[in-house]
Formats: sequence, C-alpha cells, structure tokens
Amino acid sequence: MWRFGVAVYAVLQGIGLLWWLAFYPGMLSLDTVSSIRHVTTGPWDSRHSVLYDLLIGASLKLTGDLGALTLAQTAGLAAALAWLCVALARLGVPRWATAGAALLLALLPSSGSFAVTMWKDIPYTICLILVTATVAELLARRRTRRPYTDPPGGDPSASTGTGPDGDADTLQAADTAEGADPTKDAGTREDADPTKDAGSVSGREHAGPAVPDHRAGAPTGSPTGAEGPEDRGSRVGGRGERVLVAALGAELLALTLFRNNGFVTVVPLVALLVILLPGVRLRVLAAGVAALVVWAAVFLAGYRAAGIERGPSAHTFGTVLHDIAVVYAERPGSFRAEDLALMERVAPLEVWRRGGSTCFTINRLLFAKRFDWDAESRVHGRVLGLWADLLRREPGRIAGVQACRGSIAWWPVDRDPAAAGASYKYPKAAPRLEPRDAAHTHLVSTRPLSADLHRIGTAALPWSAEHSVLWRGALWAYLGYLSVIVLAVRRRAPALLALAAAVAAQQLSVLVLIPAQDARYMMPCLILGVVLSPAAFALKSSPCGSSTCDDVARR
Repeated sequence: MWRFGVAVYAVLQGIGLLWWLAFYPGMLSLDTVSSIRHVTTGPWDSRHSVLYDLLIGASLKLTGDLGALTLAQTAGLAAALAWLCVALARLGVPRWATAGAALLLALLPSSGSFAVTMWKDIPYTICLILVTATVAELLARRRTRRPYTDPPGGDPSASTGTGPDGDADTLQAADTAEGADPTKDAGTREDADPTKDAGSVSGREHAGPAVPDHRAGAPTGSPTGAEGPEDRGSRVGGRGERVLVAALGAELLALTLFRNNGFVTVVPLVALLVILLPGVRLRVLAAGVAALVVWAAVFLAGYRAAGIERGPSAHTFGTVLHDIAVVYAERPGSFRAEDLALMERVAPLEVWRRGGSTCFTINRLLFAKRFDWDAESRVHGRVLGLWADLLRREPGRIAGVQACRGSIAWWPVDRDPAAAGASYKYPKAAPRLEPRDAAHTHLVSTRPLSADLHRIGTAALPWSAEHSVLWRGALWAYLGYLSVIVLAVRRRAPALLALAAAVAAQQLSVLVLIPAQDARYMMPCLILGVVLSPAAFALKSSPCGSSTCDDVARR
C-alpha cells in the first residue's frame, strides 16, 4: 500500500512543480501584500492568520523570496491527497479511481493553481484533507471479532454474525492488506467481553473459544475473565489509534490557527465525528476541546503577549456592515435619523447604498475609497447595536442577505457573474500596490521560471473561470455526500458517513461566514468532494477476503 501512496504523491508533486514553475513565486493577492507588511515593516495585527504570516516571514528570512513557501504548499497538498487515497483504498475504494480523481484535481486550473497561491486557505485546506484521511484511517483500523451463530442445521459456514435478536452487534474495519485473515486481526468493541466468543442458538448460549491474535498488543481473551494489558490496549484501539486521535487533535488546532474563524468549522466537525465514530467518541471530543482551548489561549492572550495587535473590527465584522448596507439600499426609509448619522460617521450614505447594491459580496462596501475603517472601529459598538435592531425588525431580510452572500456554499452555479469577477475565482498574478508597499514590488511580482508553462497557465485560468463547475465547490460537495451515503448504505455501516464530516462542516461555516464569492472558501469541499466520489464504487464486502470482516464499525 505504501508504494501506491508514494506513486500518487510523486505524480501530484510533479504536476504541482509545473504550476510552481509557471507562476513563481506564486499566485498573489492583496492579502499577500498585507501579510508581507506584517512581518517586515509592520505594524502586525491579527486580521489574517498569524501562523501563515509566520510562514511567510520564515520564507523571506531563509530564502529572501516567497517561492519556498509555495513549493512547500505543493508538497503538503500532494502528501495529504496521497494519504487520503491510501486511507480510502484501505476501506475498499478502488485505487485507480481515487488516484484518478487526485490527478484530475492536480491538472485542473482552478485546483491545480490553488496549491501555488499565497493564501492561508491552502494550508487550511490541507488540514481538512488530513482530517478526512485520519478519519478514514480510524475507520479502517477499528475492528472486533464478530460473535457468530450456527443456524439450524449446524452449518458453520452460514453463520450470520448476529445476536439472539437478529441484530448485528459488532463493528469491524477493513484490513489494509488484501486477502488478510480476519482471525488474525481482531479486536474487541469497547463494551464487549473479551473472554467470550459466543453466539445463540434457539435461546441457548453456545460458548466458543477466543480467537488468538498473533499481533503484539492484540486481545487474547483471558479465560479467567481478567483483563490484561493487551485487552486494555484493544479497548482503546492500540497505540496506532491513539496516535491517529492525537494527529486529529493537531489538525483541528491547525484549522483554528490558519483561519481566525476556523473554530466555526471545528465545532460542527467535532460534533459530527463524536456522533458518527463509535469507540473513540470521548477521545475525539477531548481532542477537539483541547484544540479549541489552545486556540482561545493563543488568540486572546498569546498574540497580545507577542505584540501582535487586534485586527480592525470592520475586517472581523464585515458581514454585519454589509447586512446594514443591503437593507439600506433596498429600504432606506426604514432607517431613523440617528441611524443615518451613525452610518455617515463611517462612510457617506452613497457608499453604503453602492455597497449594498449586491448581496453577493462585502467588497464594494469595505474597500470603497471613502469607507473609514478607523472611524468604524471608534463607533463599532453602536454599529453592532444598529445591526441588532435591524435583526429584530427584519430577521427574514437579514437571513436572506446571509443566504445570498453564502450562495457559493450551497448553489452549484454562478448566480451573478457581475458580482463575482475574475479576482473572486482565482487570484491576480500581480496585485495593485499602495505607495506604502512599493518596497515589496519585487516580492509580489510574478517571475515565471518557464515562459512556456506561464503562457499555458495564463490561458487556462480564464477558461476555468468561465465554467463555474470547475471552481464552485457546492456541486462536488453534494456528489461527495451521495457517494459516501451509497457506501454507508451498501455496507450497512453508518460510521462511514464520518468520511464526509469535514465537507459538511466547511460548507456550514462558509454559509455562515462567507464575505464574498471567492472560490478559495469552497476549495476544500471541491477537492474532498472529487476524491470521495469514487467511494460509491467501493467493494460491497470487506477487502479482507471474508464475509465476516466488515469495513467499518457497525452499530
């Protein structure tokens, strides 16, 4: 299996290297300029991911350029996708299908160039892929012996693996090696008695011998009923499973650090995993809570101790300001004189009206020349009060604005091309600089290392932008859901639904927090949706080679 993973990684890394050569040092945006300013001339605030700012600073300090960071991003994305392909293969998903899906993603302009974009969203996406791969590994490693029943007639080969009431009562996961003997890879469910291997025939309990496991640390089924160290290890899944849960905690923490609002993704993600993953619920919950506690400590106290200022309130609450602008543009008569006076302290009413002329993006408001970010910070509390008042008076309209702005999360096609320009679909190669950033011109200028590849890439990106299916993630998210549901139904294993937990959590957070129709926000759903799509073609039975070895823990 490791050879398969290495092969997938090598191919994906090779294609990523071509994108890197075409757009060296990487695809850039105004966020890139802001992050460079943070770690060079200052001042440094937390409007963007501080962790990603640190990575930009490290690249500049070590190499004097940004190319090292984007090259590392291509390696990280290739490695994460390779591991996900391997983990899905362990669950019986055809290798050729997952590898083909990953190859398609590397070649498509929208997702291929994403790896060399200077945005915090790339490592954030890598973390969501790693979470999904970790979940797949947990599902593949969870296994127990299945009690069996000899049916009338005494034919052991027709054993049903059900309890006296006819319900399947064990959970099992697929082995990684094809043709493995399920009797050599058995564990016990957390609430099972490892000393018993009994079925039921006509109401009589039929005791059977414990199946020996020749792996180190596997349960041996003590005849005395005493639980030895190996038995205790099996109940928590062994050291490998503990390592995976620890890795999951680290991935969840990284999600919160690579996006300041990443906790909005982590909370529903942990909730879904706790619901869907039997046997590891408490440990997954502990990992998620630990990640959130560490993030809160860093965000509330750590940044301040390091001299990093709090980001401007308009950046954090941009969607609130946009709600006010849209309602004002549609119903200016519903605003009182004191409301209008407050709004004029931040920007002229014409700026508010123009910014609210579309419900798809906040950018027309926040980045208008006469919008005063400093003034908004001074009256921020009162602005929040105005928004709360509008929410009480017109909750339906505020919800409608949110659904419109978050349409990229749930609507498969581009609803308003005029409001979602080219810069929303993919970043510009050379962002426009302000005079204060003139010193960084050489850093944020695209300097392709291959003129031919650059010419091909610059022609492919506009073509990709014209086909919304190639950059909007909602359609691919739905396809991923459908494939995982098909797999779970065919295997009669609800725990397999956890494979789509990261997609669902990201889609929900984008719907709630999206400021504009940027493709990057749904790129995790697009990538994961494509790679999960082959799950519908997974083996119906376990790849262990036995009808008594299921692919996931079954409740």
